[in-house]
Amino acid sequence: MSLIPVKQIRIGEFIENCRSRERAEAIDPDFVQSLLQNGLINPIEVRPIRQRVDGQKMEFYDLTAGERRVRHLAFILQNFLEEFKNKFSEEGNGYKLYWNGEEALVEASFFKGTDTEAQIRNLEENRRRADLLPSELARGVQLIRQKGGSYEDAAAVIGKSKKAVSDLHEWFLNSTAELKKATDEGIISLERSRELSECTPSEQRNVVEQVREILTNAPAKREAGEQVRMVIDKVTGRQTKPSTIVGFTPASTVTFSDEEQPAPSNGTPKNGKPSNGTIRCSVRTTGGLRQIVLQLEEKIDDCHKRFDDDSLEDFERSQVAENLARYQGAQESILFVLGDVEELSFLA
Repeated sequence: MSLIPVKQIRIGEFIENCRSRERAEAIDPDFVQSLLQNGLINPIEVRPIRQRVDGQKMEFYDLTAGERRVRHLAFILQNFLEEFKNKFSEEGNGYKLYWNGEEALVEASFFKGTDTEAQIRNLEENRRRADLLPSELARGVQLIRQKGGSYEDAAAVIGKSKKAVSDLHEWFLNSTAELKKATDEGIISLERSRELSECTPSEQRNVVEQVREILTNAPAKREAGEQVRMVIDKVTGRQTKPSTIVGFTPASTVTFSDEEQPAPSNGTPKNGKPSNGTIRCSVRTTGGLRQIVLQLEEKIDDCHKRFDDDSLEDFERSQVAENLARYQGAQESILFVLGDVEELSFLA
């Protein structure tokens, strides 16, 4: 590891961040305070490069990983320079940050791979934060492709099948800005958004407008969800299909009870279990399942917010990631049963 001058780091010269520019440049006050108090947890990653400027050779460091950290450091040096000097002026302080009396230095590792590998590295780092929006994830695939990478390269980072990654990229290329935004906001699920991306741009915009109006005026989430589904079905020409898992389209609540059976002489029921007519299971209505999907969506959003908290310990972050995976898997499974999802990504 080496200490390099912060002012010589260049962002966006070597690779592009898959995050939206607005989100990438946003300053988090809590992260600012964390850096001032604790320094860096992990070093940034750069590619050293020499260029001639005004006839002189200059050394720069093109950023590969750590844009959020560098942007917040630049903000600190502009707004809290004295605090930075007081905290990090001792050489070998262990904070991965240092003020040498003239300029700020940050610890960095050097990247030696290809442009394609660097772009893959960017997506990999952003994926760790688990809060990438669908359009940002798809843009990450697009950037890898532009650098000469393959769908297999992107799939290895994202953890999905090659087909799922290819479908995501196709959605990104065909959907309008309005549809992307509605999908990022969770107003329209990614699976339904993929279907809509096959429609004309004007149809996509009209659906987004109708969906926003429904969500504004509908008195209940369940009612809004059903109206949204009908609007999308009408435009895409898609009808809800019977589930391939259970072989039926949920329509009404059904309950099953054990029939009471006469006990044999030893007092034990024939099936070895108490036979008191208690409910064994229930099948929910379509609307009930969609309500569960909405509840899971809230839990998923909460996990994303918690994961982005830099004060979390590693074991806490790991637990949040496990919960997030569980909620997403449950939600996707229910959507598959309802016919809204054509393929389960964790089985692909």
